[in-house]
Amino acid sequence: MRQTFMTAAVCITLLFAVCACTGSPDPGRNAVFENSQSINTDLDFDKVKNKDWVLSAIMLDSETIIIDRTVLAEEGFGSYFTISFDNERVSGIGAPNRFFAPYSLAEKQGISINAIAGTLMAAIKEPENLKEHDYYAYLQNVYRWNLVQGNLELSSKTQAGTEAILIFISKD
Repeated sequence: MRQTFMTAAVCITLLFAVCACTGSPDPGRNAVFENSQSINTDLDFDKVKNKDWVLSAIMLDSETIIIDRTVLAEEGFGSYFTISFDNERVSGIGAPNRFFAPYSLAEKQGISINAIAGTLMAAIKEPENLKEHDYYAYLQNVYRWNLVQGNLELSSKTQAGTEAILIFISKD
């Protein structure tokens, strides 16, 4: 009986995740963080919403992880590590799973992303040695967004509590 209940619960969760991830975001232009000013979040975040963004780098205290999009595309993993925001949720592709989560904005470019839900496919490769779990952890620890020179920067914390900045470029 317990086994049947667990199987049904997993199937319902997967069905919900797949149905919620069927839409694809509209392509858009670049956006980036600006650390020095307080802005009208609703108005300026419109420059970020409804656009496809791809991860290009993660800046950490001791290193910078560069995501070589050309190599990923050549290997068939060009759609990995993406993100898009609509009015209510963030969505994208990790490596290899589709994900989504509600998010909320705050003053001074504050942002928080709630618990991420997604599909449950097994990864056959960890591109750029970035584990999908780590990518999701960075996203769930995001506390600020910014637009800098056409790029979207999400300020986050590592699991150890050190600073991390995820840099996304527009997928145009």
